[in-house]
Amino acid sequence: MKLEKMVLLAGTAIVLVWIMARCAVTVLT
Repeated sequence: MKLEKMVLLAGTAIVLVWIMARCAVTVLT
């Protein structure tokens, strides 16, 4: 349970950071 929750949180965090990075790149470029 704990490991699954941690993996889900890490996955969502990575996705959010990736989306933010993509938006930043598109805005800066």
